[in-house]
Amino acid sequence: MRIEKQGDGRFSVTLGPAQASVMDECLRLVAGTGAREEVVRFTLGSPSEEVAAVTEETRRASQVNRRADYVFTLGQLHAIYAGLTSAVTEFVSDEDFHQRTGWYRENVTALAREMSRSMRDL
Repeated sequence: MRIEKQGDGRFSVTLGPAQASVMDECLRLVAGTGAREEVVRFTLGSPSEEVAAVTEETRRASQVNRRADYVFTLGQLHAIYAGLTSAVTEFVSDEDFHQRTGWYRENVTALAREMSRSMRDL
């Protein structure tokens, strides 16, 4: 993953399909159907409408068969990061997490860490 700040204050993020897929899955897990607005805002730091726009973009990115650049605001990047970090706390065991998401918890944690490091390195 590569994150670059653009002149307009938004961020260009280079994602592979698997990275986008895990982001999408974690956002859906945390802000899934029926989540109250207060819970979405508390957990992801963004309103449901913005989270829906982010999940639409991560879903599209997961269906592309190559790495590509996507543009997000800082708030949208925070929602993705918060979704990753929150999702890993939703299940007591690694096995339950893997069965629900199809991903290993350590891979999700590594992706969140990579996002954080990329932002710090800007």
